Amino acid sequence: YGNGTGATANGTTITVTSSGTTLEKAISQAKSGDTILIKGTVKSGSVKLKGDNITIKGESGAKIDFSSTSSGGRGITITGKNNTIQDLEIYNAKDNAIYVDGGSYNRFENLDIHDNADTGLQISNGGANNYMYNCYSHHNYDKSGENPDGFAVKLHSGEGNVFEKCRAEY
Repeated sequence: YGNGTGATANGTTITVTSSGTTLEKAISQAKSGDTILIKGTVKSGSVKLKGDNITIKGESGAKIDFSSTSSGGRGITITGKNNTIQDLEIYNAKDNAIYVDGGSYNRFENLDIHDNADTGLQISNGGANNYMYNCYSHHNYDKSGENPDGFAVKLHSGEGNVFEKCRAEY
């Protein structure tokens, strides 16, 4: 899909576990072509993926628990391009689980996004040509009941964002 969407597998793999390297540290170290491999359940505060061509993927039911985000904190904010996030359960962010802030040609596959305090996955600020495949976003709900969205493509988003085999519920 799109213009070279998704990271390539020609770089280093950085493994994140509950008792090892943190997600924040892995993202800060990752370079184009690298893969961040999540094993088990890891807790994290808000992280920003500013780089390009990086894959964050889970192994065997891996989970990212964003319960360590501060009030109003998003889970993963993506400003880069050609990144991939796949095969993960992502939950408990105090705002969006995934927020694409102008990022383009990113790919999101096989995600279970739930119990976040705002939209599960949001694309805004010029984010264009992002591809979501087989993502399930459910039980995302802020206290006021204003933003119980599974997915949101709004607030000056760009063109060409595609959802395929995705669903939003509850």
